[in-house]
Amino acid sequence: MAYIYLDESGDLGFDFSKSGTSRHFLIALLLVINRRPVTSLVKKTFLSLPHAAKRNNSGILHAHHEKDITATRLLRALAQKSIRIAVIRLDKSKILIADNPNELYANMVTTLINRLYSDGVVDKDIRIDLIADVVMREYSMYE
Repeated sequence: MAYIYLDESGDLGFDFSKSGTSRHFLIALLLVINRRPVTSLVKKTFLSLPHAAKRNNSGILHAHHEKDITATRLLRALAQKSIRIAVIRLDKSKILIADNPNELYANMVTTLINRLYSDGVVDKDIRIDLIADVVMREYSMYE
């Protein structure tokens, strides 16, 4: 069995006149065969945070909200683990029209996962558990 943690960055809005609309939409996958080393690393990183930081983040590590040192420490440690990372980026300004943003999202995820199979990163016989929009929420302070 393999595990894929999926997260996205940006938004699927196409009204570029709004200040919050991003030009790019990015989906990243983190693929592991054994998730225990990654979950242990996340737990260790979370436990190393100061008490006030633990109280304010509800048990979720999110690079955008963490201090640079925390994100850097976690990424350096992840680089030492047996993981694979795949990314797909969409330049939304090159899309003429997006009738259904959810369909666009699903197509991007499908393309990315199919590429893992076609490039031989994942054996076709291996079952994959996809963990979406919960990136690295393997440890909760409420458990």
